[in-house]
Amino acid sequence: MRRTLGTFVACLMVVAGLAASGSSAAVARGVTAPHHGVYSGHDDIGRRVAFTFGGQDSDTITHVMVEQTPLGAAVVTDGVVEETCVRRICFRGRWVDDTTMRFEYRIDDGRWYVVGVVFRPPHFIQEGHYVDRGRGPDRRVTLTYRDGHVLGVAVGGGLAGDGVVSSHHFDVCNRHTQVCVRGHWQSEAVLVGTVYQNGGFSRFGFEAYPTS
Repeated sequence: MRRTLGTFVACLMVVAGLAASGSSAAVARGVTAPHHGVYSGHDDIGRRVAFTFGGQDSDTITHVMVEQTPLGAAVVTDGVVEETCVRRICFRGRWVDDTTMRFEYRIDDGRWYVVGVVFRPPHFIQEGHYVDRGRGPDRRVTLTYRDGHVLGVAVGGGLAGDGVVSSHHFDVCNRHTQVCVRGHWQSEAVLVGTVYQNGGFSRFGFEAYPTS
């Protein structure tokens, strides 16, 4: 009887411990539940850092950029981005509150630069003609932004169409060619996004800038 009672009490203690642990984890996740949107900031020598969190990729930061160098994406786990290296640049980060990440990066094996990257959607969008400078002619994204609309969205020589910009975002598809372009402004003059076929195949990212 005593052994049975002892076993029962021990089980209760384990369950209580698991519950407390789960509760603590939930609180920790709640404290670092990041706000979805565009983040940007500058380091101590003036380099601009930006990325987008959430949207189609809710557990990933995408379109990570240092100045105009694209660094791709990285997975977020419990508010932390583990060290990720692309080309000559490595970066890592941790949310310190719901709208601010302590973002660090280094070039080659140099020192770590620390940036307070803050949720900061653009206040306005620069009108004009935008071109993706990092792609060859067959995959280059071009478009014109004017009066709340994207016009003549094209990939290479193929036209994706026109569309409305809402909350700095747009999604345009050509139902005949199945070519689609989804994009959003990461700052007043930096447009980032994804080209995809209707159905999700042949996806690749882009970064476009005004030509004037």
